[in-house]
Amino acid sequence: MNLEEILTKLKNYFYKEEFEKINSLEKLIKSKDLILEIQKSDFKTLYEFFDSNTALIKKNNLQLIELKKELVNLKQKNLKPILSAKKSITHAWTNPKGKIVQIPVQDFIQKDLVIFAELARKHKLYLNDGINDPDYDNKVVKAYNLAFNLIKYRLDISNYGKNEDWKLSIEGLSIGEDDCDLKAMVEDSMLEHIGVPVDCVGVAIGLANNGIGHADLWVKDSTGIKRHCNSSNIIEKFIDLKDFPEFGINDKSFRSNSFNLKEVDYWFNSVFAEKEMNNEEALKRYIIDNSNIKDDATQLNSFTELRNYVIYDNLGTPNPVRECNVLLECEGENSIKTKSNNGGIVYLKIPPRLTKKQVKITYSKEGFKNRIFIDVIFNSGMTKCFQVKMIKGQN
Repeated sequence: MNLEEILTKLKNYFYKEEFEKINSLEKLIKSKDLILEIQKSDFKTLYEFFDSNTALIKKNNLQLIELKKELVNLKQKNLKPILSAKKSITHAWTNPKGKIVQIPVQDFIQKDLVIFAELARKHKLYLNDGINDPDYDNKVVKAYNLAFNLIKYRLDISNYGKNEDWKLSIEGLSIGEDDCDLKAMVEDSMLEHIGVPVDCVGVAIGLANNGIGHADLWVKDSTGIKRHCNSSNIIEKFIDLKDFPEFGINDKSFRSNSFNLKEVDYWFNSVFAEKEMNNEEALKRYIIDNSNIKDDATQLNSFTELRNYVIYDNLGTPNPVRECNVLLECEGENSIKTKSNNGGIVYLKIPPRLTKKQVKITYSKEGFKNRIFIDVIFNSGMTKCFQVKMIKGQN
């Protein structure tokens, strides 16, 4: 019997209040993209649960004693968690035949490249027991600096003629120059190679304090605090990771503060990929940044969808068009109607019957001229983000 089976059995013996405790524990386990057989923290929670419910245990004494025995057996086996990557976020990549395909963002991290091994051996950077290594904070900074210097910073538009063009670590290293996203991915790859655990390092994509979209590197120090290690340039000259600025904190005393992220859209490493766009402002910015009629380079889910930010110009300031009518029409298919919310956001799942077909989308509201997009093609499992700029007047 594994831990999840024990949790399921526990539900048979308790009332609603106790259900919530067990459900919370289950959600905690299932929210992690890993196959979890056992963890010390989960044992502690379960033992506390048993100890704090002695009256209920007496009612179901035999069954619960057996469950506790199962827990003890699992603990004695000292099983380790098995980390398993999940395809939850993908990004566009141009394959060797020149075709653009979507691959999991975790695949951009390539921690087993020989160049990382050579640098780690030469500079004695391999960690003994991960974050518990007595020289962890210094080794991480040395590895970060070495990885940073492998790639010269240069904008994608200058390199490839595109505003954004993600490369695998091995591709970027062969070119020798790229922008913040590739630099951050190479730095993450190097740190994972020397033994930084995957729950202690990540590449974060979002909005920096300077108002510019940025790919950043965060690393936990030996005390467990996330540190901002700017991917695109090394401004801070610290040798101890604990001296770096805290990730996501607007602290102007640090010279790299303008590159620290104030909003995170999503983050990833070789195993985890998690989106964090949990507020409307972040979603608006994301739609603006990805605004085009093509599929988004980054796919944050596995279903087909339309995302719009509907606005009008008011003396040079964009204002949302609230409750704008949206009509999707396709020959031979029933039409779909929806409306923008109070923030001007349209967020619509597209049914399979409208994929790979020419769809006409009409945006309308009293007091505004209709805005029409024709021959819009939705590809299965892909998102289209674009702004819709309305003009006041009559049709």
